[in-house]
Amino acid sequence: MHADNRRGILAMSLAMALFIANDALVKQVSATLPGPQLIFLRGLMATTLVLIMAQANKKENKRRLCEELNTLAKQPRENIN
Repeated sequence: MHADNRRGILAMSLAMALFIANDALVKQVSATLPGPQLIFLRGLMATTLVLIMAQANKKENKRRLCEELNTLAKQPRENIN
């Protein structure tokens, strides 16, 4: 199995687990918080998680780009003339 497939499987499993946790927390807290506050807090938590994931993905993409550029720099260049 390729590493990308494993990462995809782990990402989907994590997403499902977080969805279940979110649903359970919303049901638990909905007894004490009004709807608008609940929606705001859920959105705030989701936004925080998305920003964390985007930052992690940015670092991974930067690393991959550097690897590709190093690979291209090592390849022989053809004359265009």
